[in-house]
Amino acid sequence: MPVIFATLFGAIFTLATAYALGALLMRKRAAPPEIVLGIGAATESVLVFLLLLCHLAHWGAFLALGAAAILAALRFRGAAPRRTIPFAYPSPVGSSSPLMAPGTW
Repeated sequence: MPVIFATLFGAIFTLATAYALGALLMRKRAAPPEIVLGIGAATESVLVFLLLLCHLAHWGAFLALGAAAILAALRFRGAAPRRTIPFAYPSPVGSSSPLMAPGTW
């Protein structure tokens, strides 16, 4: 049973770190949470690659990286309220748009 808790903690901590890094990078721009998470995940991937490249990959280094990112995101939040970009614009053609995925009616 403890393995499940360790796995869930690792997943939640990784997502929180990615979101925190994305929030740090996008704090002056309006973006939906999915974009913030994607930018943070790409940034986290580069940072993990750099840790591996410098032979510093250890659980303590990953924990310190995540904790620093989360604390920095909490400390340096943008002063302006976050406005999100609308999810979708209405199509003039209705549901028969050629950009829709096949099979979605």
